[in-house]
Amino acid sequence: MTNNQITYKRLGEYIREVNVRNRELKVTRLMGLNMKKAFIPSVANVIGTDFSSYKIVRKVQFGCVLMKVGRDGISSIALLEDDEPIIISGAYYVFEVKDPNVLLPEYLMLWIRRQHRQTKPSPRLAPRHPHKYPHKYPHKYACK
Repeated sequence: MTNNQITYKRLGEYIREVNVRNRELKVTRLMGLNMKKAFIPSVANVIGTDFSSYKIVRKVQFGCVLMKVGRDGISSIALLEDDEPIIISGAYYVFEVKDPNVLLPEYLMLWIRRQHRQTKPSPRLAPRHPHKYPHKYPHKYACK
């Protein structure tokens, strides 16, 4: 391999899904995910909610919402760096790096954030009058 060649490998070789439910209701810290790749306190109305089906996320594990990808064009993925575990919706995914000696979770998160910055905003998220903001939406005015 020369210095100019980069070899890529499938991410699936380095991560695995984790599916640990809050059956014993020991974890009470409920969080959500935002499009800025961070866990945030949940704003959902949870009165009367059964948290036993919610998934537990532990330190250096990732939470992921794939439902927003089709709608917003952006995936919501966050790395939990706190020592205290959290719970997220059972509809979300939790995954972890198989071997941190081969791939650091923090390094993977850097790549995920980098990909986020390179994506163009969805047309549905753009303002109604982008011509008023050409400096914010240069892709709309690029020469073709």
